[in-house]
Amino acid sequence: MADMKGFIAAVLDKVPTLASADLQTPVHIALSYDEEVGCRGVGRMIARLGDVVPMPAKLEPGNPAMVVIMMLDRALDVLLEIGIERIEAHARDLSELLTAALQKAGRVVITPNRREARSGNTVYLSEDANGEEERLAAAGVLVWGDYGRVRVSGHLYNGSDDVDRFISILTEQER
Repeated sequence: MADMKGFIAAVLDKVPTLASADLQTPVHIALSYDEEVGCRGVGRMIARLGDVVPMPAKLEPGNPAMVVIMMLDRALDVLLEIGIERIEAHARDLSELLTAALQKAGRVVITPNRREARSGNTVYLSEDANGEEERLAAAGVLVWGDYGRVRVSGHLYNGSDDVDRFISILTEQER
């Protein structure tokens, strides 16, 4: 219970920062009650979603990781200082680099081609997606591979050197 009270306090402390940020998509905070005695509180909330309250585009249920909450303040400051638009542009730039390099390496990329439809994830087809994930992980490159596809995630902390390293390891493993 103390963990949840601390989590709620940390989240509510960030409301003024979120409210003053120039966000394209609003942030909604939904808190339930009675989890210890059968999750009765969340049922009432779910019943209202889509009817009285709009459905969320993203939902992250569960108990918070307190270390993450402790770092939230600084992380939010850094993200807002850099700027959401710059972060989005960087992720899309990396996705374009990945797409071009993967196509040059003969891979079929299924990520949308239109820049505005891209995110930080670039996905390509692979007959051995699980094996490719394992081989890349052994070389220190983390991707997700399953269901005939591999997802490569480029983020704020990645750069073109990371793309070059990934492609180099991927093509080297094919030999």
